[in-house]
Amino acid sequence: MLPFVSCSKQNGKGGDDDKPAVLTSTVISYVSGLDDKCMFAKAENGDLALKYCKDIMKNGKTVKLLDRTDHEGLLPLLAFQTENARFSANVFSGSSSDMYEASTLILDAPTRSCQCFHINGDSYLTSVPQNVDGKIRRMGENGEVASTKNVNIEMQFCTTRIKTVEDVSAFVRTDGVLSKVIADRKNVLIVGTVKADAAETLKSGVKDLDGKYSVQILAAGKDYALFMLSSSRFWNLNEVRTKDICPGLKAYEVDVKWS
Repeated sequence: MLPFVSCSKQNGKGGDDDKPAVLTSTVISYVSGLDDKCMFAKAENGDLALKYCKDIMKNGKTVKLLDRTDHEGLLPLLAFQTENARFSANVFSGSSSDMYEASTLILDAPTRSCQCFHINGDSYLTSVPQNVDGKIRRMGENGEVASTKNVNIEMQFCTTRIKTVEDVSAFVRTDGVLSKVIADRKNVLIVGTVKADAAETLKSGVKDLDGKYSVQILAAGKDYALFMLSSSRFWNLNEVRTKDICPGLKAYEVDVKWS
């Protein structure tokens, strides 16, 4: 199992006894229209998404994912990586004779592995270990931040785009992809999208498969919902901040804490 930084959440003497005395935080930035459109169908929209990624690079090493970059985004992304000394991993989600559908995970450093698992139909899950920057904040007796420590942690990050109810059913089978991923990395964190009409099926299916894991719907769009899947033993949600990139395209900054 990959090494994992652990920080206990201690209650008491942090102001309110119901609040932890230690807070942890790292951010996953997920840029998406939560629809079935390629963000580079309008080149200016894709350029604005890349500008956002460049702007947040000053925050250190973070997970940055651009949803539905497709074949139209290949050249702009290559230029971005060259200009900014960054790397990428493709998150495949289907192809045909005249179409290549994928999202892009922008990496701050080369990865030693990138695995793609076929779920069903045109739904896939991509798993990439990430070294990310985070913060540990220790709280004072009155609930104020007494100290902040910058840390680097290893995250087993996965993402997916699940397109149908049938694909959800295949994903949560006892012999499905989710079971295999959990068996290999119990501290896995999955942030991805699921077809809007299949979101509740995903929530109940994960709960039935393994009660230690749960799905939180972070945002709902016209066609897709953004979700987070994890075990509360390892990862929990702090908050989701939303920034408008352009009409129809948002950055969802998923702030998570580790335990």
